[in-house]
Amino acid sequence: VGSWQGFLLAAQSAWKRGDRETAVRWAADAYKLAPGLDEVFLTYTGMLAACGENEWVAALTKPRLQKGETRSRPYMNFARALHAMGLRDEAVATCRRALAELTLTREERTAFEAELDGWTGRFARGEIAAELHPGGTSLRRTIYSIREGKTEVAVFEAGSGMPKRMKLPVNFKTPRTEFDFTLEQRHAMHDPEQHALGTFTISEVEPEKIGAEPVALELLLENGGHLVLGARQGQRKLGVTWSLYPPPRHEPAETL
Repeated sequence: VGSWQGFLLAAQSAWKRGDRETAVRWAADAYKLAPGLDEVFLTYTGMLAACGENEWVAALTKPRLQKGETRSRPYMNFARALHAMGLRDEAVATCRRALAELTLTREERTAFEAELDGWTGRFARGEIAAELHPGGTSLRRTIYSIREGKTEVAVFEAGSGMPKRMKLPVNFKTPRTEFDFTLEQRHAMHDPEQHALGTFTISEVEPEKIGAEPVALELLLENGGHLVLGARQGQRKLGVTWSLYPPPRHEPAETL
């Protein structure tokens, strides 16, 4: 019979060379010998999570949380496993419990808040990547906001590197609870050969408070060219979704 240390080293070695099946098998053997050791538990469940074995991750992690786990990683692994299994509400509750009960570093708190924001629709990631120059480090064409088929504002200029952030105030013709933000990539404002990047829909705006609490968009151009959008009214985060095409609207559009 081998030692848990030997099995764990074998698992880590197999993982490094890309043999995930063997790595998980050795990690399971280490876990059988030392299920209470944090190093063994986190290695084994981390490998299971990376392989998409979310039911196993949840089943192994839940008892530790029920016994008063105080570290953040098991909570994060459990929450992500639940979300991958389609148990969104339970995943959200796990993140909120971690934020309320655990002593977290700034980085750990930010990670939980980011997952929570994503799962509760506080930001959205576009599914279409912008066109990049060869090498993938800068935009090939400028990204514009589009209103009624016409370019409105240059958001990220051609040649922009990544990642890059932009904060955009929103000026409403008629304040309302929901509006759209459509983006396209073009060589110039009137370029007919546009590359559509989809539409973000921002919701939960409180029109009666816009004067004192204006709305602003927070747009991120990720490495690889995908766009991520969040929105706030004052300090309150708004709902955001993404779709390929803008929904039909009869109200006046917002302006930036």
